[in-house]
Amino acid sequence: MAMGKQTKACRQLLAGIVCYGIFVQFILLGAYWWFSLKEPGYYAAGLWTGILLAMFLVILMDRSIVYAVDLEPRKAASYQSGRYLVRAVTVVAVFALLAWSGAGSVLMAFVGLWSIKCSAYLYPVIQKQIFQKRTDEGD
Repeated sequence: MAMGKQTKACRQLLAGIVCYGIFVQFILLGAYWWFSLKEPGYYAAGLWTGILLAMFLVILMDRSIVYAVDLEPRKAASYQSGRYLVRAVTVVAVFALLAWSGAGSVLMAFVGLWSIKCSAYLYPVIQKQIFQKRTDEGD
């Protein structure tokens, strides 16, 4: 499935993840200045590694859900369990590689990974605000 064929919800979650990343990066810029942190690139690399990982995981989840919908219930449950294992191993592998290489902060990668949660929790609020705004403009 190509990127253009992702579901609408997936595209909106990806946009929310990127917005979260930009927001946290601005907070980090303030922290660099306020606390005089050394090696700001180390923290930014960790953050954006987590953001990219989150985007990858959302795409994998979207693809697995779209595929599993057409399966029988038992096969769908088994398929989803397998996809969950793939996602979990991917997270552990990326975090281990990041820690081993020292290319970025593992803590900030975790903060970036949490963008999935933030984007998912804000999704209904944003949908409601956009829907209400469009309805109000249509009157």
